[in-house]
Amino acid sequence: MEKKDVNELPSQFIYKVPRTHKIFQNRSIKFGVFGKQGIEITDVCPIPNNEIICDWCNTPITDEKINLVVHLDKFSSKTLVDQALCERCKKKKYSELIVIGE
Repeated sequence: MEKKDVNELPSQFIYKVPRTHKIFQNRSIKFGVFGKQGIEITDVCPIPNNEIICDWCNTPITDEKINLVVHLDKFSSKTLVDQALCERCKKKKYSELIVIGE
C-alpha cells in the first residue's frame, strides 16, 4: 500500500493484496493446552502458502487478489489485519467499506 497520512484513511477498510503477499507465507496453526507454566504447545500444523480460506464461510479463495479487512487505530497508528474474505462475503458483510489496492 502506498504510504498515506493515517488521517486520510478510514478506521476500517478492505485492502486487496496478491495471494503471494508475505502475510500468507510460512504460517502455521498451533495447538496447545493450559499447563502449570501457561499455554503448552502440543502440536504445530503448517499451512501451505497457497492455501487461503475465507474467514467467514471457509471457502477456499483462489483469486489472485485477496480481500483483507483492516482496522486502523488512529491514536497509535497501528493496524490489525482481521480477516481474509472471498468476494461473496466481502459484498455480503463489508460492502460499505472502501477498497484500497485494487
